[in-house]
Amino acid sequence: MATSYSNLGRSSKKPKLLLDLPRELRDMIYEYALTEPDGVALDQIRSNKNRLALRKADLRMTKCGCSTYSRDKDFATTLSEIHEPNQLRYVCRQLCQETSGLSIRYNDVYISSEWLLNYTKSLRAEYVLFDNFISCCSSDALDRLRRIVIYDTTHDDPTSSPLNKEQTLSSNLIRFCRERPNITVIVRFNWFDLWANDDAGWLLGYMVDIAVCLRKSNHYPFSHTENSHLLFMLIDCPKNLRFSLTHYLGPKSVDLGLLDYYGYAEEDIEKYREVVIAMHENGI
Repeated sequence: MATSYSNLGRSSKKPKLLLDLPRELRDMIYEYALTEPDGVALDQIRSNKNRLALRKADLRMTKCGCSTYSRDKDFATTLSEIHEPNQLRYVCRQLCQETSGLSIRYNDVYISSEWLLNYTKSLRAEYVLFDNFISCCSSDALDRLRRIVIYDTTHDDPTSSPLNKEQTLSSNLIRFCRERPNITVIVRFNWFDLWANDDAGWLLGYMVDIAVCLRKSNHYPFSHTENSHLLFMLIDCPKNLRFSLTHYLGPKSVDLGLLDYYGYAEEDIEKYREVVIAMHENGI
């Protein structure tokens, strides 16, 4: 009898199902499950150039050997009302629709490619991959996208950069940024790292030169007179298209640059360090 009485006292409520939760709580669960510490990298499947996949990226932009997920539907899914009498199928389709596109909402998308699809002097794989990604994305997916980081990994002379004002490929990138002001695009130049050393002062100086050139601000003086030849790159860029280096800017190099190059006192370095790193991380 004691056992029976004890059973009567137990709660008869069933565990909450995911779809029974308020949408706000479901969004929190999705964000926790889909957010990657270092964002996601965009991959193009070599066997099928029209197939793209998102993979977990690490801090230095090297992709993991295995993917935790491959979400092709993040790009093309368009939200629509679901009509399905079978409750199991309804739940599966509802969850699929609700989570589609969330990985690019909660993560920065990194675009980098070491192999070229159609190599010409003016066409780089990174920008081809960017174009393919944008063309695959539905309008709903683009509305969720926050930030794209493009790694221009070529070591060629900067006159061959796709962002040269004489190259037609740059117009696609610029037009996209103008049409989508809610999305920030950061282009990191690898070739510019070759002209800089580990000193944060020099790195910041070159970053300023990039911004001056690419924002058509030639009335500003260059921080390094030898970089005046960068004027060939003058193009009118929207504010959400930003520029930086692929070079990793750590706290030690920042402190060195602030102390030696700019002459800041040691007690002032700490408060400027985060500002400098943010400029490098978010572009200029």
